Amino acid sequence: MRRTFSREASDQRVSVYLEGVINRTGRSAADLQVAELIDLAFNSSSAASRNVKGDILPILANLVQSQFPSGEQCAELVRAAESRADRLRRKARKRPTVAGLGSALPTSGPRSVVGQILKAQASYDRELLSALPDEESSEAAAELIDRATAAVLRERFPSPSSVELVPKFAARVAKSSSDVRLDEILAEAVVRDALLPQSAIELPDDLMLHAKIMTFVQAAEDLGLYSREIDSIISAAERAAENAGARLKAMP
Repeated sequence: MRRTFSREASDQRVSVYLEGVINRTGRSAADLQVAELIDLAFNSSSAASRNVKGDILPILANLVQSQFPSGEQCAELVRAAESRADRLRRKARKRPTVAGLGSALPTSGPRSVVGQILKAQASYDRELLSALPDEESSEAAAELIDRATAAVLRERFPSPSSVELVPKFAARVAKSSSDVRLDEILAEAVVRDALLPQSAIELPDDLMLHAKIMTFVQAAEDLGLYSREIDSIISAAERAAENAGARLKAMP
């Protein structure tokens, strides 16, 4: 659902699609039922009723037939779902497990330390975050994170009309943050500035960096990006940052 609709997911468009699929199964689609399905798909709600969960398989079958027709596409979708389930379990944990503190450093993906930190944040991989070294240059980190965040937001809001969805997106960014300073108004200002830079936002460096990381994480989550797609966005941001003069610390 995220991969199919998130780039321009108006509730009306998604509702019409869901109602159509459910009606084709010979059942009726109540407004509350459709609202629960949207909440389940886009907000990771775990409170969906049994009746709603019964409608998931026909919807999944329809999406697969129309959007992921090849065997490899289906296999990648299943791998992504397994990875997402692991990611959500990691998100629920407040601190790394003792067993995970000795995690081996990755040998693939982003080349820089801050690139791997950003990917680990998007994966809620606290074990990896604990194992990664620190980025020595805050300026270089900011350069890469700025570019990666702007790139993923252009994916999330590809057209002028989709910018109308920014307030709801910003609310999710603020809700997912552990920093009380990052409220909905500030999150929305950061998103709009990344999409269409106009005037500098005056924020402490640590808060700005945190806001952009949380924005990147939420946009990647909304889009249902695969790991390789996150790698591609971050790697492109690494190259652009280095071309602009940033000296990123390489992974050991």
